[in-house]
Amino acid sequence: DVIPQKVQSMRLGVEKVENPDYQGWLEKKSTWLKQWRKRYFVLKKEFLYYSVDENSPPHGFVDLSQALTVMSSDEKAGREFAFEIKLKDSCFLLVAPSEKNRSDWIST
Repeated sequence: DVIPQKVQSMRLGVEKVENPDYQGWLEKKSTWLKQWRKRYFVLKKEFLYYSVDENSPPHGFVDLSQALTVMSSDEKAGREFAFEIKLKDSCFLLVAPSEKNRSDWIST
């Protein structure tokens, strides 16, 4: 059964992601208020965790094994260096600080 993202994030129980595959700052468009918020992202295997900063435990994640597409999305986001992770029931819009950084996130 599908567990809503908010409930999943409360059940994370992850204090710190050890030995990440990739990590860094991105801006994420919030689900409810549609505002851009800077978040620290950590990729570990098929999970992309996010938190308010490098020292805080993750408060949410994206299961990339469920992703239908991951692609550049400047036009949809209305921002340069944007990309989206499209899942069956949701879409995460993210913005990287540079073109190279966006390419690294998409290809990792």
